[in-house]
Amino acid sequence: MSAQSWMTAAMESRGPFYLQLCERVRSAIAAGELKAGSPLPSERDLSVAFDVSRTTVRKALAVLAEEGFLEQRHGSGTYVKQRLETNLRSLRSFSQEMLSRGLAPSSEVVAKVVAHATPEEILALNISLGTRVLRFDRIRNADGVPMAVERVVMDLRFIGNPDNIGNSLYETLRRRGFAPVRAIQRMRAGAVNSVDASLLGLKEGTPVLLLERRSYLADGTVVEQTRSTYRGDAYEFVAELHTPEELGGND
Repeated sequence: MSAQSWMTAAMESRGPFYLQLCERVRSAIAAGELKAGSPLPSERDLSVAFDVSRTTVRKALAVLAEEGFLEQRHGSGTYVKQRLETNLRSLRSFSQEMLSRGLAPSSEVVAKVVAHATPEEILALNISLGTRVLRFDRIRNADGVPMAVERVVMDLRFIGNPDNIGNSLYETLRRRGFAPVRAIQRMRAGAVNSVDASLLGLKEGTPVLLLERRSYLADGTVVEQTRSTYRGDAYEFVAELHTPEELGGND
């Protein structure tokens, strides 16, 4: 299949041309005809291929950029934006997720503090009054691009010396024999605050995904609570759903 086969069919007579062009590009991305990071043809080439005005092309590209499918680089052109997917059924670290997609994970430490747990942390981690915890805040990157701000709090005994944490917190826990085996995760839409906006390179108020995850050992001990802010324009969470009949249950 030609890399430009999505450009060969003529536009339909019904519906605004810019919306039809948007759908063509979305479908080409979904089908793998347009790969993440690849450049789109120029506005002129798209205009000729679809027999529409450059104004129509420009409007479609602006919509797709706003939706997070494309990235318009000044003086360079328009590129397919990298969008990451995470399967909600598996418990994997950010580093594992990125490596599975052929991307290089990295982190920038924002804060690493050891302190006595607050009342909220005592309840969240089910620990005793006076327990020392680690508060560990990082920017999580994929191929050098900021994807999320992650804030972790955990009982200090699980990690030992905080300076020994590598790029993957879960890998460090695994080496110490405290790898979590299950987690409860809640996700909601939100608007990025000024602090996280500056860390992620976004405008304050930009839509983001807000996650809260509590991870457990096999015996039910809480290992960590993590609150994360994910870029809504670059990250997607995917869940595989089954009917009750398929799972052997009843309505």
